[in-house]
Amino acid sequence: MGEGPVHALPGDDTPIRVTGPALADRWPRYGPAVTELGVQAVLAVPPLPTGSLGALCAYNRQPAISDDAAAAAGRIAAALGRALLQVAPYLRDTNGDPALWHFGLTDDQAVVHQAAGMVSVHSHWSVNDALALLRARAFASGQPVEQVALAVVRDGLRLD
Repeated sequence: MGEGPVHALPGDDTPIRVTGPALADRWPRYGPAVTELGVQAVLAVPPLPTGSLGALCAYNRQPAISDDAAAAAGRIAAALGRALLQVAPYLRDTNGDPALWHFGLTDDQAVVHQAAGMVSVHSHWSVNDALALLRARAFASGQPVEQVALAVVRDGLRLD
């Protein structure tokens, strides 16, 4: 349907909590479809690293999600994200491609993180903003993010 909690995540670690009639207001196609299934509340929490691995979604037949339930879902999503990142470098899909590739990540994240740290220091931005800038440069240039990161680390490319 192209809408719903996974599509609506803002790209950071902010969870989405939608209940009752707001489901149809927020998602005109998805909301009524899940309401027909008896869903009255939706919670979506992005696992770590944020914006990269989809979302852990929880559904409730009651029109509410407690703060305790939302906090627990956040802890579970964070643990799942960390676990996946520990295992995923060793996993391959049926074509032999690294599993992380499907999440927009690579096997060699060290150079990307090193470059993000360098960009952060040079530009006086947060590491998250620096990482976003690396990804934006990679997208704009049609290169993999690790190529841009290598240019920062090895060749002294400045993005600020």
